[in-house]
Amino acid sequence: MNITLTVPEGSTTHGTPYLLCKPPEWHDYIVFFFANYVAHAATVVSLPGQGFWETFLTAIAALLVPSSGIVRAIDVFFQHPIFRKRDPLRQAACAAALCMVVRVKLEGAEDPVPVIDTTQFSWMADGYAFAYVPLDMPLSSNSASGRDGRETNEIASSYNFPKAVISLVQAIWAIVTLYQSRGNQLDRYGYAAFGLTVTPYAYMSLINLAATCLAPEYPNLYMVRTSIMSEAEGNGGLFTGEIATLDLDSVTNPKTTSDSATGTWLGLLLGFVPLIIVGALTGFSAGDESTPLQRGFIMAWFVVGIAAGIWGWALVATIVRDPWAWLYTLIALLPVAAPAIGGFVVVGRMLGEYGICTYLR
Repeated sequence: MNITLTVPEGSTTHGTPYLLCKPPEWHDYIVFFFANYVAHAATVVSLPGQGFWETFLTAIAALLVPSSGIVRAIDVFFQHPIFRKRDPLRQAACAAALCMVVRVKLEGAEDPVPVIDTTQFSWMADGYAFAYVPLDMPLSSNSASGRDGRETNEIASSYNFPKAVISLVQAIWAIVTLYQSRGNQLDRYGYAAFGLTVTPYAYMSLINLAATCLAPEYPNLYMVRTSIMSEAEGNGGLFTGEIATLDLDSVTNPKTTSDSATGTWLGLLLGFVPLIIVGALTGFSAGDESTPLQRGFIMAWFVVGIAAGIWGWALVATIVRDPWAWLYTLIALLPVAAPAIGGFVVVGRMLGEYGICTYLR
C-alpha cells in the first residue's frame, strides 16, 4: 500500500529505507537534552541529610562529569546496607547516616575519619567537629527519650522506589537512543555520533538504579553519644536527640565508612565501560563526515568524564554550607566542565544537521 506524506522542508531519509528525519524544532532540542542528559543527573544516590545545595551541585557535577555520579554508588556496593536489616544501627552506619563528635586534630591518628560540616547542627565548641561513625562499632541503642523529649530508639529510613523507577526509565530511554544511532549515523559521524554520547549517562543511571535498590535513604544524619561529645559539652557545645551510645575506650582499629583507595580505582575502572561500548560499536572509526572539532570535543567529553569523576564528587562532598558555597563549587568545576559544555554544543549542531528521525515501519 502506497501512502503519500507531506513532510517539512529539509526532511531526508539519509539513504536508509523506512527512515524519516525532519529538521528539529526548538522543543525537540529541549526534549533530547533533558531526556538524554539532564534527567539522568537526578538519579544520583543522595547522602543522608543532604540539603538542597548538595543535591543541586551533585546533579550539576553528574551532568558535566558523568562518572562523578557513580562514586556514591560505589560506596553503597562496598557497604551493602540492605543486608544489615537485623541491626538498624549498623545498617545506618553502613549508609553513612550516623555521626559522632571528634576532636579536629586527633592525636596519633594518621588517617582521621572524614569530618562533616557542622553548620547544620547546634553550635559546637572550638576544636570539635562531626564525623561519620566508622563501621562495626559497638553501638548501644538509647531506649529512653532524648533530652528534647523525643523517642530516640527509632531511625527513620525508606527505600526510594520512585527514584529507582526513574533510573530504569531513563536507562531504557538512553538505550533506545543508543540503538537508534546505529546505521547511517555511525557511518556518518563514527565515534563522534551524537547518539553515542548518551552512553555514560545510561550507564550512570543503571549503576545508581542498583545502588538505590541496595540502600535505604535517611532524611537526616543521626548523632551518637561518645565521651568526646560529653567533653565538648563541657566546653560549651550543645547536643540533643542522640540515638545511640558508643564506648570509644572499647574500640581498636576502627573500620572507616569506606575504602577510599579501592573505591577510587574501582570508580576509574568502571568509568571506562562507556568508552569500551563506543569502541565496540564503532571501532573508533572517524566516519565519513565527522570533523576534527566534533571528534575532539566528543572524545574529550568521554575522557575527562572518566578521569575527573572522583574529583567532581569530592568537590561536592566537601562543600561548606554558606550562602556562596554553591558558587565556589561551580567555579571549581569549570576546568572539567569545558569538554561537556563544548560537547553539548557539538551535539546540538549535529542534531540540527542530522534531524529528528523516526522509523516508519
